[in-house]
Amino acid sequence: MPLKKDNPNLEAEIEKEEFEPSHSDKLVGVFIEPGKTFRLAALYKTKIPDWFLPLLLFVLASVLANFLMTTNTAINYDRMHKSLDRLKVQMEYLVDEGYITRDYADKRIENSKKSFEKGTADKNQPLKAFFIVAQVLLSFFLAALFYYVVFRVMMRKELRFSQILVAAGLPYYINLLHKITIVLVAILLEKYIEGFSISDIFSLGKNNVIGFVLSKFDPFSIWYFFIVATGIKKLAGEGRIIIYAAIILGSWIGLSTLVFILNSVYPLANLVL
Repeated sequence: MPLKKDNPNLEAEIEKEEFEPSHSDKLVGVFIEPGKTFRLAALYKTKIPDWFLPLLLFVLASVLANFLMTTNTAINYDRMHKSLDRLKVQMEYLVDEGYITRDYADKRIENSKKSFEKGTADKNQPLKAFFIVAQVLLSFFLAALFYYVVFRVMMRKELRFSQILVAAGLPYYINLLHKITIVLVAILLEKYIEGFSISDIFSLGKNNVIGFVLSKFDPFSIWYFFIVATGIKKLAGEGRIIIYAAIILGSWIGLSTLVFILNSVYPLANLVL
């Protein structure tokens, strides 16, 4: 049943829509008409499948993508090569700064080479799958909680937490498309692909300032966060989209910048012992 029947604007909108949009309608709408999709979603009670289903599919796709990347010989070899290159750069920096000894760095690099050659680094797929699931779920609910605190508690918008979950969860179909595209391109090129930011395309890495800045020029991430902003704005029913987009995109950039600075100040925190 539609909500807020005492609102004439919403009643007029409901009259135009004879039926409540199905989940498949919302799936298509989040890509082609996100504003209208979330505006209609605001007229009805939120449904768990609207955020849980895209999140679930993304989790499954992430686990499957990791399996395909690590079991494809050509892709996995390229992944190992890139990982070793990053490790060598990291070890050299830590040695030059006096954080670790040369002997430790050489031993760490040699152990990593042996691990890759024997394939021991990729044997524990169930454990990797567990960490992928945990990471996705934790990041999703923490982000939703953050949006709720900012928009409901601090800005006093008329939003329920269930609406925040829908606004953040339904656009996960964009992240799902992103993941599928990464796997398809990786298989086609037989190369390990991490994403489509400028930093990823030119293999600049993300541990240096230039690579980090250019990693934010990621079309899929910007697309996702902008649609989240659109969803929250439409579900709140007020405000300018530019304000919501600035807060959400700014939070994404700000938090990742903070992590980058901490890793730069405390480089040993970025070293998995």
